[in-house]
Amino acid sequence: MTSHVERRLSCAVASYFEANLPYPIQWTHLPMEGKRTAAAARLLKAMGVKSGWADYEIVKNGRVYFIEVKRPRVLKAEAGAYQAAGSLSDTQKEFRDTCIANSTPYAVCHSLAEVEAMLIMWGIPLKGRITA
Repeated sequence: MTSHVERRLSCAVASYFEANLPYPIQWTHLPMEGKRTAAAARLLKAMGVKSGWADYEIVKNGRVYFIEVKRPRVLKAEAGAYQAAGSLSDTQKEFRDTCIANSTPYAVCHSLAEVEAMLIMWGIPLKGRITA
């Protein structure tokens, strides 16, 4: 299940993409998480929805780039200990491995700064950058 921290990060990523990815670059988020009725889950499966796909797809110059967003490692104040960073499910690992086998850019990011760093590494132009 998606944590509140991960949802906030996903919303920040969407806002960042909206503000900083120039036309004609396109992107979308595939909301695969969340509870559904059994009937809704069957319908989505019948329509071809696949488990494990990355959260974000970016299309630039005929190429697709995938970003999976996971919660960062966070300090739990009441326990004085760190909560582990989000990790990939088995189906997400399979999707990652398929991307690697097909030379398709794929990244797991735990912060907005990591997302920006991947875009820069992939050579995706940005209208702006995160300010420190």
